[in-house]
Amino acid sequence: MININNLVKNGLNGPTLSKFLTIKEQQLLNHKNLEIRFSSIYPDEERKRAFIYPKNDNADPFFSISIISFENTDFSHADCLGAVMSLGVTREVIGDIIIDDYMVYIIIASEIKKYILENLKKVKNQYIKVKEISIESLKDIKNVNLIEDNIIISSLRLDVVVATICKFSRSKSQEYIKKGLIKVNGIILDKYDYFLKSDDYISIRKYGRTYIRNIIRKTKKDKLVVLVDRTN
Repeated sequence: MININNLVKNGLNGPTLSKFLTIKEQQLLNHKNLEIRFSSIYPDEERKRAFIYPKNDNADPFFSISIISFENTDFSHADCLGAVMSLGVTREVIGDIIIDDYMVYIIIASEIKKYILENLKKVKNQYIKVKEISIESLKDIKNVNLIEDNIIISSLRLDVVVATICKFSRSKSQEYIKKGLIKVNGIILDKYDYFLKSDDYISIRKYGRTYIRNIIRKTKKDKLVVLVDRTN
């Protein structure tokens, strides 16, 4: 997790550009004496870079973001993220990964662009040809690698939701959470009795990401039918 306090201190001393922030980190980044601007690359952007500077400064925000792309041959989000991170870069310099039926788009910090273009050769043991594309290419794109689904659960407690998504027992779900393999809104959470809310998302190691949207209704047995979006 990026140290938000250090980011604020740096911003108070002068214009500062963050690495990519999770939704939770974006929410935590605030200070009465700071102007904060977030990147806006495409409509569904989640991980964003922040440009922060003292109020009343005449700073010109910039975000140093690049986009690389390659053909999709049945890759998952985890496949693509793992391939990039295997090159020795950290998660904080990688933004969103967007996958459609034909292409993969990975938003990255421009600082690592040259390195990624020269060294990213394979994903999931398949050779790929990586190219840089313009930011304008993503302006109208949707993060379409999400599947809408309904889940039926007894409650929105974290261990219950994880058990349902992964088809685990409750005890295995709790064990998974205690091991730090679950993130809620980008932050590792080891409290299995945490209750999720609408618009929370959970990332489960090896099982992708699930967004909690809305409770649709209750069943006759008083269970919840919940609308979710999940990665494929």
